[in-house]
Amino acid sequence: MTTSLKEMPKIELHCHLDGSMRLEVIRKLLMEMGQEYSCDQLKEQLCAPWNCVSLAEYLKCFDLPIQCLQTYHGLEKAAFDLAAQAAEEIFRNTICTKFLYWTRINDTTDLRSSTKGAGKSI
Repeated sequence: MTTSLKEMPKIELHCHLDGSMRLEVIRKLLMEMGQEYSCDQLKEQLCAPWNCVSLAEYLKCFDLPIQCLQTYHGLEKAAFDLAAQAAEEIFRNTICTKFLYWTRINDTTDLRSSTKGAGKSI
């Protein structure tokens, strides 16, 4: 019996929330913040160029997703969407997934001093 790689069970050990956000989720969250981008503009901002020359240049692609994750609302929306992705085709046959989130909290974020959302789970 031959099993293809797609059919074999997998474990996802390193799935970053900011790097796994769907384009539409980013677009909606940015619109809620008063920033409008077309899909093409977002793709240009979120995708590293083929000739990317440095880690700093590559990491700029995460600026908008990280900006979206500076509120509990943004974090919740992104986390629930990632959980939905996990239930869909993208994670089919994945038996364990470790989601990672590291934030660059700035002075304007509601994450700094609030306990809003504490204890919620998905």
